[in-house]
Amino acid sequence: RRRDLPSSMSPQILLARASSSETFVPSPCSLQSVAPTRCRRRRILIGSIVGSLASLALIVVAAPAAPLSLVKRSAAFASIYWGFESTHSSLSGIDIANLSLCTLFYNGTDADQAYLADQIVANARYEAGLPPLAPGEAMAHGGKFFTIVHERFVCGGDEKMAYRNVWKGGNNFIRGNMQEGMENCTAASKGLSVNVDKAFEFSFVRDPFSHFVSGYREATMRTYKQCCNAPTQEGALPTPRGEWPRPIRESQELGWRCRYDCSLFVGEGTKSLAKAVTSDILDLSLFHGSHWNPNFVHVALMFANIFGERSWRRPDFIGRLESIGSDWDRMCALHGCPERLATYGKLDESTGQHKETSSDRYGHGAGLLALFEEEPRLKNAIHKLLRLDKDCLREHTAPASGTTGTRRLRDAGDFIELDSWLER
Repeated sequence: RRRDLPSSMSPQILLARASSSETFVPSPCSLQSVAPTRCRRRRILIGSIVGSLASLALIVVAAPAAPLSLVKRSAAFASIYWGFESTHSSLSGIDIANLSLCTLFYNGTDADQAYLADQIVANARYEAGLPPLAPGEAMAHGGKFFTIVHERFVCGGDEKMAYRNVWKGGNNFIRGNMQEGMENCTAASKGLSVNVDKAFEFSFVRDPFSHFVSGYREATMRTYKQCCNAPTQEGALPTPRGEWPRPIRESQELGWRCRYDCSLFVGEGTKSLAKAVTSDILDLSLFHGSHWNPNFVHVALMFANIFGERSWRRPDFIGRLESIGSDWDRMCALHGCPERLATYGKLDESTGQHKETSSDRYGHGAGLLALFEEEPRLKNAIHKLLRLDKDCLREHTAPASGTTGTRRLRDAGDFIELDSWLER
């Protein structure tokens, strides 16, 4: 017969009990042939076991870092909705699966940003088989990943142009051409006041996953050269320069610690390096605290640089590097550019070249892509971590309308490598 569950049971007990379709099986103690003493012992033992399991279940439910709800699911955003709640965020409790997060995040309050960052990081970590961070830790630890702002590059007199920097987004190429074609150029950080009220502001972005791979190559190359001595003999491995890294061309120490074994930066070790770094990025440990490594700001979100500073107005134009030829010409036709910069064909491709970082000389990028091919769940986790950039790209740029700037397509369309003068 079917068992009716008392309505007074708590939700936790109801979840722990069998469903309403469970079939009742009589206990041996309900049979008259079983001795009463044996039944009492059996009840005491079963009661002890059930009590222990119930206590363990309550501890798990109360743990602050555990997901509070595993119910709401959406293939569009993630396999799971973590249900982080905040009494300070107006977004608390809503299902963000099918929403574009760009405007919600960058127009949101600090509490809104913390809430959305928790959701994004938890979904990325879930994809990689990792538990969520505690509520609030995503922004507390990864604030530089989500909102870091590099600077604006401002040139001109009465008619100014201001470029919003995006590292690994052709910024050296764009800045170099502005400096050659205009006067009075200044790099303006958040703390430097520059009058840009009448300036035409613009920026360029690229496919978010490709930007991540390019930033990873830059970050690992810099870390390798600052932390390790290159081998002097064929077949030898790099050796550490010391616990504290040093600038590539200088002797003073930098304010962060070397973290990775030097042997991982060459040869077959690059795939193991990629796995270690990917794990640290999903932990957000490279962006704060004792594991802080400023080189990895190169993998920070592109739109963090564009929208991360609330006191700065939004750019007038945001183009895509994959179609920079047509987008640059369209930008100048709409907003006007100095004669020297009026068309993409007039720009100097040799300006600002970083050949070493653009060529993946040490195979770090190849090691990362090999890891992603071997463990696609890690690649999917990174894709989910880049959710804000993907949404902002759709909201604020037109689809790529040409192929100028795209050299070749690799890894089933996930990694788009640009012309060398744009890979910096």
